[in-house]
Amino acid sequence: MPALALRLLDDAEKQVNSDYNKTNALKLLMFTERVLWKKAQSGANRLTIDPKTLGKKGGEAKNAKMNALKQWTIETWQEGDWKSPKDASRKLVDKVVEQGKQIGVFLAQTNAERTVYDWILKAKNYV
Repeated sequence: MPALALRLLDDAEKQVNSDYNKTNALKLLMFTERVLWKKAQSGANRLTIDPKTLGKKGGEAKNAKMNALKQWTIETWQEGDWKSPKDASRKLVDKVVEQGKQIGVFLAQTNAERTVYDWILKAKNYV
């Protein structure tokens, strides 16, 4: 990658109106230098940041509120006496949507009953 950046910088200097190209080539060269410096400092042949870990943390943060709503729904379902999971989902759907609004989760009314039903079915298999 450093060779590519140096080549871009050399080509940019040959062109007349090439401030944009010079800037991009310099940015690429500086980025490459930082990456190589990190590799040399860590003694490893890979970057110090693990993308899988970052993705997992991001996913957990993104889904935290929805997981809280799911947990609340399952607890509410377990406290009640229902004829069937379908009966529970029909009777709980309005409460779940309202609870979602309170904690900042949007649950579409058109799909909410099926979502609640799926959560209850999965929870029922583990109880």
